[in-house]
Amino acid sequence: MMKNLNQLFGLKTIVSFVFISLLASCSSAPLLTGVGSQTLPLKVNVPTFHLKELKITRMVHASVLIEYNGQKLLTDPWFTETNNYPPGEKLASSAQDVSNVNLIISTMDHYDHFDLEGIKNTKLANVPMLVPFGTKQRDKAIQVGLSDIRTVESSKTTILGEFKVTAIPARKNTKPESFDYETAWLVEAGDWKVLIVGHRIEPDLLDSIGSVDIAILPINKLRIKPMFKQLSLSPNEAALVAKKVKATIAIPYHYMYKSSWLWESFIVSHKGTAQEFAEAFRNTGGTPVQLNAGGILLLNGNNK
Repeated sequence: MMKNLNQLFGLKTIVSFVFISLLASCSSAPLLTGVGSQTLPLKVNVPTFHLKELKITRMVHASVLIEYNGQKLLTDPWFTETNNYPPGEKLASSAQDVSNVNLIISTMDHYDHFDLEGIKNTKLANVPMLVPFGTKQRDKAIQVGLSDIRTVESSKTTILGEFKVTAIPARKNTKPESFDYETAWLVEAGDWKVLIVGHRIEPDLLDSIGSVDIAILPINKLRIKPMFKQLSLSPNEAALVAKKVKATIAIPYHYMYKSSWLWESFIVSHKGTAQEFAEAFRNTGGTPVQLNAGGILLLNGNNK
């Protein structure tokens, strides 16, 4: 009996330590992340017909900018950093310099996917933002002064300008207030289809998506060590997701983050690399495209 109590106490202590560390990270004053230079566009022709060009810029971490027909959609904004949460790379552009964004979407209520501090005093504060229904994201955004926050229920679709966005459930049996709750997004721009995943998506929930042109996927196999809980896809898992949705092209992200010595030693593990993903997806017959922060991909249909 005493042994069981000691084991339970030890587990509670470890879990408490994890969440105290998380709170300390979130409460520390965020600093603006440095901005790097953008790289020349990589032009790719896909083997299907498309009316207009699609442009994808990898901003940082799990944030990309999708441009179609003069309009822009920004995913999972992250513009600041703390001691325990540095992106590991320079931003493609600062929040102040991202111009003419028409829509923002967020997959989850995590600081590095939903950076309210980074956008609250910028022009992005007035851009319509889509967040998963049932989470506290809408209330948090309104509290800091964002003006147009819209919740989207699972499997429901919102159309704004050139973008048709559908919320795709990513986890079964997970409540919206849970730490690891998230929503994937299917973004349709003209006749292009792009799947956006924040951390992970359960394979059988992909059936409703059908086929897509591009899958943008996390690949670093993020894990909270004391809880033995994996939060994001591994390179092989991400390759299987891309294959299941028949993506012609897949872009890996969410792999440059590297935390403090304390966190790396005791709190988190993230071992997946873009190179591993590229090999795994190429072995399925797909085309992986690795973009550094600031990297640009221009996509054209060449079957004309």
